[in-house]
Amino acid sequence: MENFIQYKIFGASQLKLKPDVVPHNFACQPERANNSTDLNRTAFKKLNRKRLLSEILKENNQDSCNIKKPCSNEGSASKLPLSEFSLSEFSPSEHFQSEFSYSDCADSAQNETALFTVSNAESEKENNIPNTQSSFDPEQTTSCASKDLKEVRSIGVQTLKLTKYRSKGITCKPSVKDSNCQTLTETCDKSCLVNIVVEKAQSESASDNYTETSSEVVKTSDSEYKISTSNSENDKIEKNDAKVNVLSVTNYLISMDSKLYLGILPEWLWILNLLQQQTDLPLDHIKLTLQKIRLNDTFTRLGPAFSYSNCQAGRIFNKSVQKLAHLLKTLIYAPSQESVKKLLPIQFRANFSDVYLIIDAFEIQILKPTDPVHQSLTWSEYKKCNTLKYLVAVTCDGMIAYISQGYGGRISDVLLFEKCGITQILPEGCGILADRGFKQIDNILNQFNCKLIRPPSVSSTVKPSKSEVLLTKRIASIRIHVERVIRRIREYKLLEPHASLDLDIMPNIDCAVTIACALINLQKPVIRT
Repeated sequence: MENFIQYKIFGASQLKLKPDVVPHNFACQPERANNSTDLNRTAFKKLNRKRLLSEILKENNQDSCNIKKPCSNEGSASKLPLSEFSLSEFSPSEHFQSEFSYSDCADSAQNETALFTVSNAESEKENNIPNTQSSFDPEQTTSCASKDLKEVRSIGVQTLKLTKYRSKGITCKPSVKDSNCQTLTETCDKSCLVNIVVEKAQSESASDNYTETSSEVVKTSDSEYKISTSNSENDKIEKNDAKVNVLSVTNYLISMDSKLYLGILPEWLWILNLLQQQTDLPLDHIKLTLQKIRLNDTFTRLGPAFSYSNCQAGRIFNKSVQKLAHLLKTLIYAPSQESVKKLLPIQFRANFSDVYLIIDAFEIQILKPTDPVHQSLTWSEYKKCNTLKYLVAVTCDGMIAYISQGYGGRISDVLLFEKCGITQILPEGCGILADRGFKQIDNILNQFNCKLIRPPSVSSTVKPSKSEVLLTKRIASIRIHVERVIRRIREYKLLEPHASLDLDIMPNIDCAVTIACALINLQKPVIRT
């Protein structure tokens, strides 16, 4: 067709044939696919045909038993009374009978006579009829079969037992039972089996001693078959004891090394009781949540350690992490500028006494999202993977004063500083120490009368001067403290650089970061003053 697309899409008035093309489908031609005559037979016709064939076979057996000479009477074995039935309803096709030749019909008649002789012999044995096989002439039966060839051939077609082929949709599974998979029930009684084994042992024994020993062995095995109902109760008690023992072992390990399992120093363990009172959470739920953040262990292992299933452990974490984050975020605060100057380390007092906060960003790898938009928003050119990006600000002595929410790894450091809201906690006239990546935030800080302290820019064409190199070393030596704080954050396995966080835990990752930063503030300072 020349305008097929216009006809289908734009609704052209008529189709146009390409030049030198002869049409082969016409409107008057019937649809061959819809007018097919090869239809499947209904279930009713199949059942009716099966019943008629069974009745015909019964009549043949009765006639063969009462006939002395196969061709003397009209109702011989080769002629069956089917004139009252229409064979057209049962034959698979109209041209099926015409494909058979006369020789095939004769051979089939001879085969049928052989079958009738076998059926006659069996019927005579059952009905005590004297054997008439001596007067049976197979030539006469073939002549009788040739006379009524059409009837015999049609009946033979209907009584053929064709091989059944299993369709592809039916699965072939052997009906085999494995004895190892069969379990004993509590209601089964094995006393009958015991008696059978005793009788068999007594019958096979040759001496009285053997019978006595065998009966004693079988009688003692009677208790093995009878299942006591107290076993189930004992199992429950043992399981409860095992859970209590496992929980006690977990609590013992936490008490021995609380920093390893919870991220809390031993002298700060009393804060768990305070969290329990403020949040109305069980103590085990708090420990499970903190251990998940600290070790990033799977719920299939954390659940049994606290006598819970893996599903229960996941629900407990999702419920507890938000309450703990809401309460522990009060430990993350920006102190006053006077208190910062009082606790200023010696390294800052000479040249950087006006530094209030040191800022930096860190990223956490996540699994690749399914949404293409989320993939592009979380892709980090620096890490070459999908990440979440956080801005952290610490004081000069290493206390975390601010932690932002998570942003996609695509965001730049300047935009992250502008969007996170850290400017709201900055006092006027303070200094912010940052890396070269934050060099464009100078315009933002000028709006709040703040100063940016960063290493001097480096150019590939211009060689840096001696003063610039020395200034870069001084700033790098004091800016390293924020990296040490980030290293403490990375000690929590859930917040590692390549943690590959699951998408199910993504809604609670901000709460986990807040909890980790709050617990870090309870640790010893990074710089000793």
